[in-house]
Amino acid sequence: MIMRLGAMTLEFFHHSHLDPSISWHSACIRVAEIQPYYEYWSKLNWSLWESARMTDIQDFDGICQFCIIDPNGSLLRCIDVTIE
Repeated sequence: MIMRLGAMTLEFFHHSHLDPSISWHSACIRVAEIQPYYEYWSKLNWSLWESARMTDIQDFDGICQFCIIDPNGSLLRCIDVTIE
């Protein structure tokens, strides 16, 4: 899976021996504006991948984020670093 937005390219790779139900791999990207990333990536048809999905934007005491689970079960957090 390769996801792009502007100049940013984010690549996920398939790991055929990884069990998505027990994967603990994760990464985090910090962005100045979370909404464009959310809007762009939420247009993907996540049902094309059995275990892949994307959450809504969540607010945890002023920290806004959404999460993507890739087809291997790896977690990507997209965090808004905008300070008000």
